[in-house]
Amino acid sequence: MYGYGLIYSNSVVSIASGILTAGVCHFSGIDHWIAYGFITALATFAVYNLQRIAKLRYSYNNLWMHWVVKHKMLIIVLSVFSVIISGFLLFFETGINWSKLYMHLPFLFIVVFYVYRLGKKSLRDLPFLKIFLISTTWVYVVYLFPLINENITPNWYISLGIFLYVLAVTIPFDIRDLKLDNPKQLTFPQILGVPGAKALSIALLFISYGLFVWANWSLRHEILLYLSLFVHLVLLYYVSEKSSDLYVAGLIDGIIALTGVCFFLA
Repeated sequence: MYGYGLIYSNSVVSIASGILTAGVCHFSGIDHWIAYGFITALATFAVYNLQRIAKLRYSYNNLWMHWVVKHKMLIIVLSVFSVIISGFLLFFETGINWSKLYMHLPFLFIVVFYVYRLGKKSLRDLPFLKIFLISTTWVYVVYLFPLINENITPNWYISLGIFLYVLAVTIPFDIRDLKLDNPKQLTFPQILGVPGAKALSIALLFISYGLFVWANWSLRHEILLYLSLFVHLVLLYYVSEKSSDLYVAGLIDGIIALTGVCFFLA
């Protein structure tokens, strides 16, 4: 039960996103890499959970959403606390680059309206768009925001690598949700079938890791990088429509942290 609590509270994905952020910030030479890691982890926790709360307005027909209903007040309190702490770190530890604030507005729009509906649809309901919105937002939160805030030019190999990497690890969620998703959403498993979606995810993983190595050639000697890729491939091979939340949102999300650690070795 505690394992599912960590998953359903989005603690696993939040910790993983924080470690990935800290890793790429350290790789990019940012002194406040620890602070940015905490900011991302706390912001991810708050955003993911508040989006779950928002979804209660439309449906809660699965175990995850029933867990959210049962712990709604606790989730809200912890999410507000996370926003306060991440805001404190942003204002008083890393500082805010006010001159670049306008660059963050498109991503704020995505975060807000990913679940909240504009008319009859939210952004996640638009055909073929959901997975790309997730990947774009992760690239921004994990990598682009810290660099923009620090006036550092992004390495576009890393940017593209993170985008394709998140795309690859998000496809298993669409495989799990194949029977639940509206056919009009046009997810990769709906278009390519499960074997085709797995093949695409594997190809994206190889390309993303190749881009990471291209960005820093010394990574080709790191055993942990190959271990991370191997674990991803094994998990992808066994994912199916019957995979549990523990498997997909626990193991596959959790292994993102191992990829983050690889950037500390570069």
